[in-house]
Formats: sequence, C-alpha cells, structure tokens
Amino acid sequence: GRRRGRGSHRASRSARDTRDVKRFVGGSEIVGGDAVDPRHGGPKLPLPPILLVHGRMDCVVPTPQSLRLLHVLRNVSASAAEIRLLPRAGHFFEPEPPLIRTMLRFIE
Repeated sequence: GRRRGRGSHRASRSARDTRDVKRFVGGSEIVGGDAVDPRHGGPKLPLPPILLVHGRMDCVVPTPQSLRLLHVLRNVSASAAEIRLLPRAGHFFEPEPPLIRTMLRFIE
C-alpha cells in the first residue's frame, strides 16, 4: 500500500495519543465546551501532576512505553509529569527510602 508522509503519521499519532490519555483518565472529547486538541492550541487536559516510577529491569512493561507516556502527558496536560527510572527494579518492587522521599516531595 501507499505510505503516508512523516508529517501525517506524526499528526495521526498525536491525535491517537490525545484520545488514549483522555480514555485513560476518563475524559471526554469536550472539556469546558472546547474541543480538546492541544496540538492546535486547544486547552490542555486538567490532569493532576503525575509521577511515573519505572523499573529498568521490568519484563512486563518496556521502559520506552513509560517514556512515551511521559511525552504524551507533557504534551496534553497542563500539569507536571515526571519520571523516575529505577536501575535495579523490575515490574514489582519495594520502594526504598530515597524513592519514598522523592514521592513525598512530588505530592507536597
């Protein structure tokens, strides 16, 4: 089949990202009467600040997936989005004191 140009792929991916985040947070296509489309100067989604914590040794969710989520959140949310990558952690882990302090600072 025909391949789309890079620009159209990027635009369709960005639109899909916006829909995915809205679905994840239970949002709708309309917020405050305006279409939510941050790519075109529309309002950003009213999300709370989000701290992602991802273990680099995670065999269930690849690290690039969390990095992509971070990128999408930063593009569609008016709030802070940060990530902490834990070098020796897998999918399930016990938070150690430095991570707990980071989490507490984030929510303050």
